[in-house]
Amino acid sequence: MIKQFSDLSANERTYLAWIRTAIAMMTFGFLVEKFELFLRTITAEVHVGEKIQTSVTIETVGIVTMIISVIMMLAATARYLTQRRNILLEAEIGSASDTIGLLLSIFMILISLFLIGYIWLRLFY
Repeated sequence: MIKQFSDLSANERTYLAWIRTAIAMMTFGFLVEKFELFLRTITAEVHVGEKIQTSVTIETVGIVTMIISVIMMLAATARYLTQRRNILLEAEIGSASDTIGLLLSIFMILISLFLIGYIWLRLFY
C-alpha cells in the first residue's frame, strides 16, 4: 500500500475538480463571446427587422473569462504539486484554495449579473 494514499488521492480529486471547473469556465467564456449570435436571433424574433451590432464589451468579457480559466488551471496545477510535496514530506501547511474559490465565485456572479442586465437592456430598450 502507498503511504498517505488517502491524502494523495484527496489531493488529486481536488485538483481534477479545479480543472473541471476551469474547463467549464472556459466553455462559459466561449459562449459569452459568441453571445451576439443568440441576441441577433432573439432580436429578430422580437423586433422584426432590427439589427444588433456586435458588442466589444461582451467579446471582452468572454475573452477575459477564458483567460481567467487558463490562470485557474495553472494555479490548480501549482497547488496540486505543492500539496503533493507537502503530503509526501508530511508538512502541515495551510492552503489558499478558499480564497481562490471565493474570488472565482464573486467573478462568476458579477459576470452573470452583467449578462442579465445586458440581455434586459438589449431586448426591452
